[in-house]
Amino acid sequence: MSPARAAADDASSVDYGDEIFFLKDAPLKDLIPAGPWSVIDGGVCAPAGFKAAAFKAGLRASGTRADCALIVADEPAVSAGCFTQNVVAAAPVLYSKKAVAGKNTARAVLVNAGQANAATGALGMEDTLESAQKVASVLGLDDLNDVLIESTGVIGKRIKMPELMRAVPLLAANLSSSADAAAAAATAICTTDLARKSVAVSVPLPDGRV
Repeated sequence: MSPARAAADDASSVDYGDEIFFLKDAPLKDLIPAGPWSVIDGGVCAPAGFKAAAFKAGLRASGTRADCALIVADEPAVSAGCFTQNVVAAAPVLYSKKAVAGKNTARAVLVNAGQANAATGALGMEDTLESAQKVASVLGLDDLNDVLIESTGVIGKRIKMPELMRAVPLLAANLSSSADAAAAAATAICTTDLARKSVAVSVPLPDGRV
């Protein structure tokens, strides 16, 4: 049994304090302009009802860093996307663009590093659909449009699907609203980045602070 398979079969193996989840933080907080808002801790898990998980599935060609993440909202969350206009858009881009156009909410985002799943043709789209179906099944979601898929990494390479599919249940089992989980997810989606980029802000609105 490979190390990746052994780890993926053991949900208790995920420790967000492990060095595979560590990458220094980019100084984004210092770049937020002054205003009525305030920078808060927690990254993607700062809003109530959001959880994140990360794992090293063995998707990268080299290195020890985690390579996949799952972000989940307890309730349908308003979603939007900013997509490339390049005619050579990757399968996850085409899939997620269609999902966002189909409804204005989502429940989960699966992100992988290692392979961008770009310029992979019909097989790449099949991999994207299989990934979304796996997440929906594990989370008990009936609508596939509730799941968005993002991939980053080497262009022209299909995702290592056996490794990613084994990781999805583990990711779901290790979802957490902790700042450590949010930071681990931010690390997992980096490719050649020297620092992870994540920031959360709180904004006062007439009906309360968000």
